[in-house]
Amino acid sequence: VRKPSKAPGPVGPTLPRAMVAKEDVKVCDEGFLEAKMGDKVTVLEESPGDEKVWAEKERKEGWILKAQLVKKLPPWQLQKVKKEPAAPKAKVAAAPVVIRHMITTCNVQH
Repeated sequence: VRKPSKAPGPVGPTLPRAMVAKEDVKVCDEGFLEAKMGDKVTVLEESPGDEKVWAEKERKEGWILKAQLVKKLPPWQLQKVKKEPAAPKAKVAAAPVVIRHMITTCNVQH
């Protein structure tokens, strides 16, 4: 995974800055981030003239194309994100409960 250079130079807008994925982004190469429409992405580093930025999403860092990010989604896309059903949570199978009985015998004298 190639990380961005720390070379000094002119920078664009203030970094880091929050952006939103405007479409579903599939991983196209190693080192790239995957995102779904509406996911929040933090741009950490950007070079003028480059088509990708170094960003973070859910504590993972990688490249993402600038063209796939916007400051905020337009209302019609925002409604689509809200209407999409949440992914079903994985059901965790209950661990079997093993009950062990200790049976003792006593010689009872009467």
